Amino acid sequence: MKSYFCLPKIAKYTCFRSIDITILPCEANMVVASDDFFILGILNSKLHLDWVLAQRSTLKSDTRYTNTTCFMTFPFPANVTNMQKQKVRKIMTELENFRTQEAISRNCTITTLYNNFFHEPSSKLFKLHQKLDKYVCNCYGWKYNNTISYNDEIFNLNTEISSTHL
Repeated sequence: MKSYFCLPKIAKYTCFRSIDITILPCEANMVVASDDFFILGILNSKLHLDWVLAQRSTLKSDTRYTNTTCFMTFPFPANVTNMQKQKVRKIMTELENFRTQEAISRNCTITTLYNNFFHEPSSKLFKLHQKLDKYVCNCYGWKYNNTISYNDEIFNLNTEISSTHL
């Protein structure tokens, strides 16, 4: 692996980042052992973020991401075509490069970048996330709608997967 995906266990935004494998994480981080930007795209999608908001615990108003409630209960899409995976990888690579470069050029943190632009429809950050969400939804075989939560669908998929493993 060239990198892994990391997220502070407690943060305002659930924003997994790609971290060079030479940097060791500490116990305050949640780490996913993958360097596949398809996985990173799923983890940064609206589908996963909405799931996290429903499954999380909190510290003050910040999300506390846990592997048992947020990650292990989240069903990743099955039967995804190579073309679908490539679309997610491509947009996630663009998003990761954009937010890294923006944070550097603005001399700010990722949290500051998201505070200023994540909910701003005319921002490139907002538009890249919308595109990512559309591609990820397509991997599940669902029509994308940015105004709804897919938690019922994720829960049903989770239940279906769980019942086949009994």
